[in-house]
Amino acid sequence: LLQTDGEHDTPLAHDLARLGHGRLAPVHTHRDVAPALNRLLAG
Repeated sequence: LLQTDGEHDTPLAHDLARLGHGRLAPVHTHRDVAPALNRLLAG
């Protein structure tokens, strides 16, 4: 999960997810966390 509020390290987060064979889910507010986790855990 990447909190995007004031975040300037989006390229770094993408690289870390790629190198770790993971995925990145940006979240803007606390309301975005649960849907982002559902997307990540669903597949």
